[in-house]
Amino acid sequence: MLRGDGDSDCVRVAALVVLNLCGIVIAQFDNYYNWPDTSAPVVKTETHVAGKETRIRCQIKERFRHIQNGLNLTWEHKACRAGHVGTCMDGGEWRSLCGAPRQPCPPILTLVEPQAMDSGLYRCHISLDTSVITLNIYMLQFIEKRREPPVIVGGMNNNLTVVAQMVAVLQCKVHSLVPPTVRWFRRLEFPPPSTRSPTHNFIQYLNNTYKLLNCCPVAALSQRDLYLSKLVITASSLYDSGFYICLAINNVN
Repeated sequence: MLRGDGDSDCVRVAALVVLNLCGIVIAQFDNYYNWPDTSAPVVKTETHVAGKETRIRCQIKERFRHIQNGLNLTWEHKACRAGHVGTCMDGGEWRSLCGAPRQPCPPILTLVEPQAMDSGLYRCHISLDTSVITLNIYMLQFIEKRREPPVIVGGMNNNLTVVAQMVAVLQCKVHSLVPPTVRWFRRLEFPPPSTRSPTHNFIQYLNNTYKLLNCCPVAALSQRDLYLSKLVITASSLYDSGFYICLAINNVN
C-alpha cells in the first residue's frame, strides 16, 4: 500500500513537470512568431529618372504590426555605382538619413528631386530590444534622361535566309535605362507617290521609304536594362523578301 502511494506521488510530480515543460515550449513558440525575420534581405534594384520624386517602403512583416510603435526604424544611405553592389556591401560607411531615439523614421522614405549623385544603396532596419534587424535594401540608380537614349545592341546588319513556308524570325535587342518602344519597318522597293511625304505609316530614311509594320511586342530580358523585340513571319514566301529595320524610342530620345 505504501509503495503504491509512492508511485502515485511520483506520477503526480512527473505530470507537473511535463505541464511546466509544455508551458515553456508554448512560450518559446509564441516569442518566435513575434520576432522579426533575421534572414538577409535581397537587394532590390530600381532605376528612376533624376529629379522625379521617388518613394521606397520598409516592409515590416504583417505579424509585427501590433508592436510597430515600439520599433526604432532607421533609413541609411551608402554611395554605390550600378553593378558594384557586392563590393559596396562589404566596404564603405552608411549615412543615417533620419531616425533618433524616440523619433523613428517613417516606413516610407520620400526622396524629393533626387539627382544622379543620390544613386546608391538604401536600407531600413529596426532596433528591437538588443537586436538590429535589416528589413530591406534597395539599389537605386537615378539617371539624367537627356543623356540616355536607347541603343541597338549587336546592330541590325544581319542577313537571314529562310526556305519558303518556314518561319522567319528577326530580333532587335535594345539597351535602355527606361522601358523603350520598338517599331518595325519594311523598305518599299517601289513606293507609291502618296508615301513621298512622311505620315504615321511611312518614314524616309537614307533616300528610302519604309512602311510601318503593326506587330511585335517588347519583352524585358533577365539582363538589366536589356529589351528584346521579335519580328516573326509565319509561312514566309518570296513576297516577304526584302529589308527590315527596327526603331527604338524611349521618353528620352
